[in-house]
Amino acid sequence: MASVSLTDNNEPTNPNPTLSKPPIFNFVTTYSNNINIQCELYSYTLGMKFPFGTAHSTTKLRHNALFKMTINDKSTFAEAGLPPKREHVYCADLLS
Repeated sequence: MASVSLTDNNEPTNPNPTLSKPPIFNFVTTYSNNINIQCELYSYTLGMKFPFGTAHSTTKLRHNALFKMTINDKSTFAEAGLPPKREHVYCADLLS
């Protein structure tokens, strides 16, 4: 499992290098009281030391999503593991 440590300003000190790619979703807005909000969504892949298996499949890679929200100059992060896209598994959309 990858580890990401945070600095005092909540920025990752060792983010996965693939996060240097542009976000797959980026939303920015400013409210009238000078509150700036930016939301970014990144997709990245983790290589596993040992195969990860479920009743449906086994893999050495995990596809994850990282959500970053910044309000003014403060950032916070959330991470989610994404299910594999396989026919008849997790209602996957095979066309995307």
